Amino acid sequence: MGYAAIGFAFGIVMFVSALVSGWGLGLALLIGWLGASLGVVAVVALAAMRLSASSDTAEKDPLEV
Repeated sequence: MGYAAIGFAFGIVMFVSALVSGWGLGLALLIGWLGASLGVVAVVALAAMRLSASSDTAEKDPLEV
């Protein structure tokens, strides 16, 4: 599942929860759009942290000082 799909799913959840809360369609669309954007940013940040953590724990050359 790609980053955009995860962010889109997060945006749908935010949109539906705002709509059910009675905030109106316009505000719910705005919240859904912001939720999707933040969802993509969060997933990309987590993936970057995972990549940097895996490179930090990689086996190092024992002769390297």
